[in-house]
Amino acid sequence: MNALCPSFADTDILEGIRGHLQDTGFPILEVADVVEAFMSILAGDAAGEAWYVVPGRTSEPFRFRGVPGPR
Repeated sequence: MNALCPSFADTDILEGIRGHLQDTGFPILEVADVVEAFMSILAGDAAGEAWYVVPGRTSEPFRFRGVPGPR
């Protein structure tokens, strides 16, 4: 199982806040960018990954660096 973690994408879920995001300059993803990342996950054979999808960066699994282990 993997997770897909997109930023705000241009879908109906933004109804009511789209204008505010645009006014503040917050970048909104194209749905195609989210679909492309999803297809990359399906094409791979990894599991346990959390893929980020944010404007201006190539989507890839997040690297959880320095996560503390048990004591």
